[in-house]
Amino acid sequence: IADPQPLPQSRLELIDVNRNIAIASCVTDNQGNFNITIPYYSKYKLKVVSKVEGHHWVSFEVPKYKGSLGAYEIVIVKDDFQQEY
Repeated sequence: IADPQPLPQSRLELIDVNRNIAIASCVTDNQGNFNITIPYYSKYKLKVVSKVEGHHWVSFEVPKYKGSLGAYEIVIVKDDFQQEY
């Protein structure tokens, strides 16, 4: 299995599944890192638009109550993507 590769300069759109609207967006840096503020207590999908990899979706849920860390790390791995048809 190949090591995961970063997706530099890719656009991310955070979409609230319950309201079906984009509530935030950002672009990854040259190393594939990104920072996006995600409100608590909802279900989201993250649309990843990469010039190299095309369009992909990642779904996740944020808990109702803030954890002790106050921040979470989301790692997007290409193998988890399901391509949009």
